[in-house]
Amino acid sequence: MLANGYSQAQMERALKSLKLPFSQDALQDALALIEEKLSFYKTQPLKEDWFAIFIDGYWAKLRTREGKLRDITLFVAVGIDLDGNKEILGFWVQLGKEKKSFWVEVFQDLVNRGVCRVLVFVTDDFQGIHEVIGKLFPYADHQLCHLHLRRNPRRELSGKAYKEAGGLLYKLRRADDPEEGEALFRALCEVVKEEKPDWAGKLLAKADCFLAFLRYPEEVRKHIYTTNVVESVNAGIEQMRLELGGYFPSQRCLEVNLFIQVVNLQDRWWRRPLPTVRSVSYKLRQLFTLRYELAEEHMSLHNV
Repeated sequence: MLANGYSQAQMERALKSLKLPFSQDALQDALALIEEKLSFYKTQPLKEDWFAIFIDGYWAKLRTREGKLRDITLFVAVGIDLDGNKEILGFWVQLGKEKKSFWVEVFQDLVNRGVCRVLVFVTDDFQGIHEVIGKLFPYADHQLCHLHLRRNPRRELSGKAYKEAGGLLYKLRRADDPEEGEALFRALCEVVKEEKPDWAGKLLAKADCFLAFLRYPEEVRKHIYTTNVVESVNAGIEQMRLELGGYFPSQRCLEVNLFIQVVNLQDRWWRRPLPTVRSVSYKLRQLFTLRYELAEEHMSLHNV
């Protein structure tokens, strides 16, 4: 009942209808336990090294203390380590639109909790996020989500152009190497340019971020060209929202709901590492060494 935003009066009525006793002490004990565990979860240390970190947003409405409904975005970060284990690293609530200062707070939180070295971040094209990643994680790749890239042409292009663009995107995700991917992406931009030249220019300027996944072993590419790994979390949030009447009655209710979902998901995930990532763990560690340890040694020698 706490997770679903029940007031104390609603709890008393519900328990009475079930012929169960209500205890104020038990309620306070439950609240204290949840808040203690939630506080620890938000500040617990994280691993230093990660193969990929995914960040995606879920848009919803939240009732404020003043009783008004406000637009919020709930961002969730999920990491996959070098052995294929998935972990929900954290969540952050943003009132209104995201901006650069918000991303500084998010990534600073990850850094403060121990995240040091990441091979690739996978996100949507959120405002300001690319610049923050570049400054705080200069050795990391930034992959922009192909799922969102696939959805946009449907709204922006004619039927014929959309079909052609969709075919090129399909081939791009199955390209053998970065060179083939670059050729296909240029062809995609040419198709877009015929109807939306400004958008084509923006896409071309971000080509490196749409093609980063091709620098990794073929076995794991399907995991890192979209933010789909976060979708199981977002699906649970959507179910919570619907059960609560279409909005979250308070931020505490939102966080309690999400925390319970995180615990349940994490318990399942830890028992099932991603087999495709685990199978190429050695290759990923080689990439990691080249990217970080050897590069850092080279910089140290250069500075000397």
